[in-house]
Amino acid sequence: MKRTIIISCIIVLILTISVFVFTSYSSYSSKASGTVSARVAGFILTMDENTTYFPYEFNSANPNSSTEYYKFQVTNLKNSKVSEVKEKYTLNFLITRNIPLDVAIYKVTQAKYNSATTSSADLTGATLIQNVTYPSTVNISFNNTFEANTSSTDYYIIKLTWNSSFKNDLYQDKIDLFKINASFEQV
Repeated sequence: MKRTIIISCIIVLILTISVFVFTSYSSYSSKASGTVSARVAGFILTMDENTTYFPYEFNSANPNSSTEYYKFQVTNLKNSKVSEVKEKYTLNFLITRNIPLDVAIYKVTQAKYNSATTSSADLTGATLIQNVTYPSTVNISFNNTFEANTSSTDYYIIKLTWNSSFKNDLYQDKIDLFKINASFEQV
C-alpha cells in the first residue's frame, strides 16, 4: 500500500509539473498572420495634340510656305498621381518621307512650349535633339529619364520646313506620315 501511495504521489507530481510547464509555455507562445500584396507601378505618358497623332493637315506646307511647329509633352503625372519608380522613356519618330520636309525636334522650357503656335516658336536656347534633312531616312530616336516619386514633364517642339531644293509639282497631292512611338521601362 505504501508503494501505491508513492506511485500515486509521483504521478500527481508529474501531472502537476506538466500542467505548470504547458501553462507557462502557452502563455509565452503567440501566433501571427497577415497578407502581403505587391504594388506594380504604372507608367504615365501624356502627349498633347490627341496623344500620339497630330491631326493637322499641312495645308500651308508647300514649297512657298514658312516653317510650321507642332508641340507635345511627356510627363509622369496623371490624375494627380506620379509614377512611383524611376523610369526611362524612349521616343521613336517614323517619317514616311513622301514629301520633302526637313524635320527638327527640340526640347524646350515650359514657357517656350506654352507660347509656341503652329506658325511661330521661339527656339532660342532650346536643345536640338535631332535635325533630319530630306531625303535622309535617318530615324529619330532619343530617350530621357524621370526620377521616382517626382512630378516631371518634358516639353518638345517639332519644326517642319519644306525643303526648298525640292520645289516642283511632283509632290502635289502626296501625304506624309509622322508617327511617334513611346516606350517606357523601369530603371
